[in-house]
Amino acid sequence: MENLDILICIIAVASILGQAMLPKLRHFIMVSGASFCLLLVWIKTGSILEPLKEVPLDVMIILVGLTLYGDFILKSHLFSGLIKKVSKLCKGNLILVYLFFSILIFLISALLNNYQAVLLLTPALIGILSQLDSVKKSFVSILLGSVIVLSNLGGASMPISDFPALYMFSQGVISFQSYIPSATPLVFIATVLVIITGVIAVRLTAKGEARKTNPISVALTQRLYRNIKIDRYTFTCSFVVFGLMMLFWIIGINPTIVTILGLFSLALLVDKGNYFEEKIKTLDPSIFIFYLSLFTVIATIQSTSLLPLIAEWVRHQSDDPQLLLIIFCTVTVLVTAIVSAGPSTVFLLPVALGFADQYPPNMVIACFAMAICSGSSFFTFSATAGPLVQSLSERYSLSVEGAPLSFGFKEYLLPGVIGSVIIYLVNILYIFIVL
Repeated sequence: MENLDILICIIAVASILGQAMLPKLRHFIMVSGASFCLLLVWIKTGSILEPLKEVPLDVMIILVGLTLYGDFILKSHLFSGLIKKVSKLCKGNLILVYLFFSILIFLISALLNNYQAVLLLTPALIGILSQLDSVKKSFVSILLGSVIVLSNLGGASMPISDFPALYMFSQGVISFQSYIPSATPLVFIATVLVIITGVIAVRLTAKGEARKTNPISVALTQRLYRNIKIDRYTFTCSFVVFGLMMLFWIIGINPTIVTILGLFSLALLVDKGNYFEEKIKTLDPSIFIFYLSLFTVIATIQSTSLLPLIAEWVRHQSDDPQLLLIIFCTVTVLVTAIVSAGPSTVFLLPVALGFADQYPPNMVIACFAMAICSGSSFFTFSATAGPLVQSLSERYSLSVEGAPLSFGFKEYLLPGVIGSVIIYLVNILYIFIVL
């Protein structure tokens, strides 16, 4: 590699690591890294346009479009009504609280995305936990840790629910009808195992639960959502439009076009565009800026000889197809745990595609998606849901055992490692069974 190529890679990797380790400065770090990398590319080639051609604008359009679509679902108050009913059914029973919210976080992450699922459910969970005086920190770690792991699994269950699968979907690497039978069953198996493990852990930590505090948590949640009524018209429009979008995705229509047409159809149906107008005005541009900078950094790496070198190294690790795929999945888990799901997906996908033709159709992509999911569940900074849960625990003043608790790296570490290992082992078992 040339000196400038090495420098580009060092700055790019430092930027990716920096944004993962310091999430509060992630946008500044990524914009700075992208700017320096483009400057070096300009010095090397005399042009900055070549790497920018590799930036997948269609992915960013889908990300923003689905985020806006999720806001229409939230406007219908469907999930607020569900939380109210779930709270009443649980009656403060910690096992039921864990079970219902685990299932909800998975389903909402699958239908919307993990960011919105965590943003929707975590405040209600914090409200319930803060009212249960006998709740231990260990239970909070299990519950909120499972929220993060299961939101990642929900995002991996569909090709439109989280960035890694969405990126592969939009790039034409996978189709809707190929992703569902290949990756979704693996995700479901891992989800069931994570929930069962969580229930067992809750049973061990909730033996001293004081029943007298249960009605307080129920009353709190009932008050929180007492004036909530489901907007049936908005819900019906959202459900019908989303159903049609799914149909067009399945039959192979361009996902970007489907997202744009579906979103604008929904915008016209609900408040004749007024609600959409308000959401556009208040749309947080940070997600667009972050991914634009991220894709630019990755594009500058792709302009060097690093990726071909990595692909060649992976291919020469073993002549055994089974061992080769296990090595690649392990490397993917470790890289994702450090740099998070987005960068590792864009960075390692070309490597995966380089030897995918040696395996049954879609097998490498399914294993790659599971490895990304496993790695993104490892640390709090490995996925968007981790820093978000920590931020919400501080914003809503989570109190456990009579003291404030910020759910951060230390509290998440054990459930995160266990969840990540479960997903990883399901992936490895799949490889052993198929090959």
